[in-house]
Amino acid sequence: MRPWSRVIVASAVFLAAACAGVDRAVAANCVDPAPCVYVSPDPAKVKRPGTIYVYRGRGWRPNRTVAAGYGSYCPPSASACAGVGLSSSFKADRRGRFTFRLRHGNRLPADVPRPAGAGGEADTIEFSQWTGRPFRSRSISRDATPVPPPSTPAQRVEARAVAASFARTARALDAAERPVNRSMDRYQQGLRQCRDQLQGTADGRVVASLIGLAFDGALYAPVKPQLDALAGELERLALADPVLRAGADAWIAAVRRPRPWPDPDLCTVMQRWSETGFDLAQAPVPPDAGDRLELLTEIATTPAIADAAARLRALGAGRVAEASFAGDLLDVADLIGES
Repeated sequence: MRPWSRVIVASAVFLAAACAGVDRAVAANCVDPAPCVYVSPDPAKVKRPGTIYVYRGRGWRPNRTVAAGYGSYCPPSASACAGVGLSSSFKADRRGRFTFRLRHGNRLPADVPRPAGAGGEADTIEFSQWTGRPFRSRSISRDATPVPPPSTPAQRVEARAVAASFARTARALDAAERPVNRSMDRYQQGLRQCRDQLQGTADGRVVASLIGLAFDGALYAPVKPQLDALAGELERLALADPVLRAGADAWIAAVRRPRPWPDPDLCTVMQRWSETGFDLAQAPVPPDAGDRLELLTEIATTPAIADAAARLRALGAGRVAEASFAGDLLDVADLIGES
């Protein structure tokens, strides 16, 4: 074998090993709303130094430049690392597709097919492209998701139905901004009125839990009818997909679970407890309650909900539906109208 032949063979072996499992077929069209980018292997599951992630774009403007922004590589032993600030640019082909590779490390071997880059933060990479005419253009951007699994039309219909329920609820919550703000004003006023009791001789763990629950109640009690309506919609969908069903059931249970929100208000509850000498045996909530009794905490920490949110996107319901199902529906800033 000639020397240059050995180099070619060695390069082929290296690339095959580096890209093992990442070059499997990707659908010609987007499952997500176009444009889309799919990555393999999943950066959330594979983070070995030297891993080559393959990003495949679909539905982009043909023959237009696409920019990829990602972070610098941070070695596992590094005590401090910025992990930001790198980018690459390339063009989508005549069909609006591209393949970009990112090596998890500082060095990019010469035999890795271009376009490619070396860096880190493979799970937060963002692809963007300017579209439209000069002076009337806008930038569109997408993050990458793992290659969607095979799915049936019925499963995709279910995912769209769940997404529609959350979109309707989001609009209903937007319309409830005023009552939520009034409730939050009362919460703030209560904190000021019973500051001495909150800072007194009571057990700090109980007080912290009560304050958290008072905030939780001030935020979500005014929109409990809208959340109950969401739970009813999810129940009526009778989802067949097991992952979506488990996530919907977890949402239903969380919404309908009784919450020990201070009733009628934080100061009254503290006053009642103070009359017992702040006896822990008669505390309004257990000393070890922490924030686990709060609605948002339950939604954000339930594995079935996180799994179903990812499943929604894999079935083509889109990024907004995924984020909303995972807990963004209950975002504080949205509910009180902050930008």
